[in-house]
Order: sequence, then C-alpha cells, then structure tokens
Amino acid sequence: MSNSAPIFLRADNSPWEEQGDAIRAALFGELVKVGHDVVKHYHSDIYHDATWVQEYVDGPMTFYYAVRDTGTSIGTDLALVDRIAAAATYRVDLSENRGRWTVTIREVN
Repeated sequence: MSNSAPIFLRADNSPWEEQGDAIRAALFGELVKVGHDVVKHYHSDIYHDATWVQEYVDGPMTFYYAVRDTGTSIGTDLALVDRIAAAATYRVDLSENRGRWTVTIREVN
C-alpha cells in the first residue's frame, strides 16, 4: 500500500470528546486494512494496536505503523517502529479541517 490520498473518516463539528471514539474506530479500521493481508502470525498485535489508538490518539497527529508477517508495531517514534526487519513501515497522518477528519497513510520504506 502506498496510498497518498486522504481517506475520509468522519465529518462532524462536535468536540473531540463527543466524536473521538468514532474517529479512533474508523482510523483503526484503516490500519487493519493495511495489515490484513500481511500479518500471518501473532494477530494479537492488532489488539495492541487498537489499545494504542484508544490511549494515544486524541486529535490530529502523526504516527508510524509497521506490518510484517509476524505482527505489527505502532508508535510516534519512527526509529522504534521501523526497527522490525522485513517490515513495511507507514507514516499515518490524522488531520481535521472544519470538522472533516481524514487519514493519509504513506509507505516510508
């Protein structure tokens, strides 16, 4: 995947506190799409990705996501996420413009 077009997640002018869970869920769905056909073992990493998104995504931000056949890695530090051998690593940009939330996912290696 080398998507550079923003993916629409949600349009809502209500505060983050009211729509954050819906945005996180839509964002996580896009991450699952990235790793679905790659991860063959340790699918439990995807559970940890969901908990990371729930804990750390609290508005517009950039983070990195690596996928390989034996799981995933997620975080805001590219060097830590990218240390996995044979991984495809992605930069994930979550942004908001006038209540319209999008995510852009670009491969970085």
